[in-house]
Amino acid sequence: MNNDTSKYVRDRYDNTAEKITSRTRYKRRKVRQKRLVILSCLVVVTSAIVFIVVFTLLSSKTELEAIKGMWVYDQYTKYEFDGEGNGCMCLEDLHYKYTYNVLDNKLILNFEDDAVHDCTYTFEVKENTLTIVGEEGTVGGTYELTKE
Repeated sequence: MNNDTSKYVRDRYDNTAEKITSRTRYKRRKVRQKRLVILSCLVVVTSAIVFIVVFTLLSSKTELEAIKGMWVYDQYTKYEFDGEGNGCMCLEDLHYKYTYNVLDNKLILNFEDDAVHDCTYTFEVKENTLTIVGEEGTVGGTYELTKE
């Protein structure tokens, strides 16, 4: 009987050990799956953020490039845009430097000289014509400039 009892105990121990091992494997597999899901989500979110940032920078750069050049309003007034956010409003002998930015078809000019008011225009470029419509900081009006 002693032999049968020890065999019973051994069998029971082996079954319990198998159950513990299989439960442990199951738990470990679930933990790995959760980590994989979290890692996948982080990769997707990071990729989306990078895509949005790159797209925004490229589209902003493209819009800056769209107005790059010298634009003439009349015989006395010219606007210069370097395509990188710097420019100059030239009035005969006077030159007023500014930085500019383009956001959603809005042209924002920030003049270095306080004598000139910062201003915002909506704009559209068609071939060699830049049409700007005065908004904040302007007297309003629509102006057509020709690329020089």
